[in-house]
Amino acid sequence: PTVFLKSASPLTIVYGDTITVTGAGFSPIHNAVITTFQKFTDVPSVDGKTISIRFAPEALKEQSRISKGTLSVPVSLYVVNEYGFSDTEKTFTMNL
Repeated sequence: PTVFLKSASPLTIVYGDTITVTGAGFSPIHNAVITTFQKFTDVPSVDGKTISIRFAPEALKEQSRISKGTLSVPVSLYVVNEYGFSDTEKTFTMNL
């Protein structure tokens, strides 16, 4: 099946929140979620339609402590697995 991204939610998070990606063509265990700041490997999808990741990139850890929610950072993501690359990227905003 083709890897298809429908949405990433919520659209706005804070450091350490969980992002849920919905779509189709996700592998049971070998999905990679590639984001602007962090790569997640071997992410499971129980139903082939959803993936969840806890977004806490080390590169932004210190900034999240300093900014206290005053900085908004756009983040994009896509999914790759043995079926291929997702057809599009999805975006969300992280408030630091």
